[in-house]
Amino acid sequence: LELRGRKSSELFSFIYPQPSPHHFFYLFTFLPFYLFTLLPFYFFTLLPFLTISLSLFRFNITMRNMNDKLKYAIIWLSRINKCRGFGVQSPTAYSFIRYVINEHYPYYAYGDMDIEYPDLSWKELKLYRLYFRIANYSQADTWLINGVFADALLSYVKAGCNKVRFTHDNSVVCEAGVIIIKGMPNNEVLDYYLNNASSKSMIIIENIHASKDVSKKWNAIVADSRVGRTFDLYFCGIALMDKEKCKQHYVVNF
Repeated sequence: LELRGRKSSELFSFIYPQPSPHHFFYLFTFLPFYLFTLLPFYFFTLLPFLTISLSLFRFNITMRNMNDKLKYAIIWLSRINKCRGFGVQSPTAYSFIRYVINEHYPYYAYGDMDIEYPDLSWKELKLYRLYFRIANYSQADTWLINGVFADALLSYVKAGCNKVRFTHDNSVVCEAGVIIIKGMPNNEVLDYYLNNASSKSMIIIENIHASKDVSKKWNAIVADSRVGRTFDLYFCGIALMDKEKCKQHYVVNF
């Protein structure tokens, strides 16, 4: 009833009064109080969400190859009865599987390498630590490298055997204690290695199950009379050229 008969301009000023100086006084007086009381509240309220977001971000980086990780879990379960040399009768083969391939002892060098190479994927870390143990076990003077490998691999091998030297020269294959190949080579290169590698040599081939054709080639290596014992770690295959011991193939849950 009091608003009846008033002009629109008067009605507007009645509903939305013009600010006065004391309004600004209250604003600048109480604004710091509200900031210092509400900001900590918002911070501690949002902190759990920020922590979870950061954890998910780090998890996404660590598991950037999630499909490979899930695939590995399936492979691991399918090889559950092949853990740590279970069922292996040969003492030397058991020792190699148990204390080299599946050794879980935390070497001091692991910590140094983790600091130097913190961004390795789980698969790279698993393989490079294996190569470290192989270098430590074999103490081979020469590693013949076929393919392009990261510097981290060379550092891990060097940490396992300080005297090692690396070469890409295939002409010294007879001197190489370890021959590591990035992926399945063509038949010509493979035959050259099998024909000229010494009986003390070890051939490591990565990605032996990358495709059906690659798996067939790996099975041919396993059956080859020029090769001694072989080990299928799924992500890589190891062939020992020592034919004095009984030829045998081992599937290992690596």
